[in-house]
Amino acid sequence: GGEAVVTGRVTSGFVRAGAKVEVMYGGIKTAVKSIVRNSGGEKASFALAGDAVELTLAHEDPSCFEIGSVVCSPSSVIRVSDKFEVKIATLELALPFTLGQSVVVHCHAATAQAKIG
Repeated sequence: GGEAVVTGRVTSGFVRAGAKVEVMYGGIKTAVKSIVRNSGGEKASFALAGDAVELTLAHEDPSCFEIGSVVCSPSSVIRVSDKFEVKIATLELALPFTLGQSVVVHCHAATAQAKIG
C-alpha cells in the first residue's frame, strides 16, 4: 500500500508506531507506519507530548491530508464545530470589528473564512 508523511507536534498524550489513528477533518482512518522524532532523522518507536514529529501513515492518497489537519486517537477524535465564541484583545485597530464583518481565522497552520456574528 501507499504511504504519506505528515509533520507536526504532539500536543497531548503520545503516539506509537503501529497505532491506529484518525485524521480530522474528514475522518480518515489509517495507521502510523513509522515515527521520526525531534528532527533527529532517526526512527523512534514512540513520541510524547511536546515532540516535533514526522509520521509516516499507511494511506494511498496523501492529497487527502490538508494543512492544519489533526491526527487523533480513533477513540477520542476532535469535535468539529461551525461556531465558537472568542474574546479578542487588540492593541491598535484602525477600524472596529462590526457584526457581519468577514474575517480570516488562523489556528496553528489552518485558516478558515468566518463572519463576526
